[in-house]
Amino acid sequence: MLSIAGCARSPGSYPPPAQSAPPPPLEGSALLSFIEMNAAEAPAYIVRDISAAVEGGLWRWARQRPAIRVAVPGMDRFRFVMDFALPDATAKGGPVTITFAVNGHILDTVRYTTPGRKNFEKPAPSALLRAGEIAILTAVPDKTVRSPHGEELSLLMISAGFKP
Repeated sequence: MLSIAGCARSPGSYPPPAQSAPPPPLEGSALLSFIEMNAAEAPAYIVRDISAAVEGGLWRWARQRPAIRVAVPGMDRFRFVMDFALPDATAKGGPVTITFAVNGHILDTVRYTTPGRKNFEKPAPSALLRAGEIAILTAVPDKTVRSPHGEELSLLMISAGFKP
């Protein structure tokens, strides 16, 4: 009996499905120094607290501590530039104060009193940065609003990075 059970026909063999390697992580000089949030490559620049979905063809929701990574440009002088919008819901509770930082070094804290599209520009601390390295840029608001899905939302991120 045991010898008959051992002679059962086994299923045919099949090759495994084609495999593809994930794209390599972007490093230093492979990164851009400025990124639009609606760009196809934008998810590779997001460090934390920024939505994966592009809204309105232009922006992504930011949460409590949004951060992106960009390459430090190879020039003597450059600015940290960020375009964003304060939605009515966030500004409804009064002024919103945002702390902007590069690699944890605070560049400025700005108080915004009205909703709408905003632009932040400040010279970057070039003494603390080296060309080709990665910099982490943050814009941390002091207020968020709760979405109907329970998420804490703050800003509408449009673009950010370094510009000459």
